Amino acid sequence: MAPEGLYPMAFPDPRLHERRRLVAQLYLRQLSTREIADALRRQGWAASQATICRDLALITREWQRAALQDMAAHKAQELAKLNEIERTVWLEKPVDKNAILLRISEQRCKLLGLYDWRPPAVDVEKELAEMGLDSGDILRQVEALLAGNPEQE
Repeated sequence: MAPEGLYPMAFPDPRLHERRRLVAQLYLRQLSTREIADALRRQGWAASQATICRDLALITREWQRAALQDMAAHKAQELAKLNEIERTVWLEKPVDKNAILLRISEQRCKLLGLYDWRPPAVDVEKELAEMGLDSGDILRQVEALLAGNPEQE
């Protein structure tokens, strides 16, 4: 029996829910889709390898959704703790208040992933093409402007 919450999504058809719960359980035991299909057939289920693939796609999307929700809830809890510590520091006015507040701010930034933020990669050629522009033409125009010949295209 799979642990509770292994496959939490409920379906109107209890047999569909049970099959997907079994698929999830077998997948976590590192069985291939073929091995999962074979194991289910031995248990009396009519499940092809394609069905198992579709089930796993749905199961993994559900796991990802649940993990994001769990992470969001955990971050919210940790932020609430930091906010409470910060509020207490302001009220109690310790001698090293600035150092404590700076540490809280650093922890909050780490928790929110602000230190890891990177600007999204931009494919300039693709962006220009979507606007109907050519980078070579733009470069020639800029070079003409820099050379003092703005009429050249």
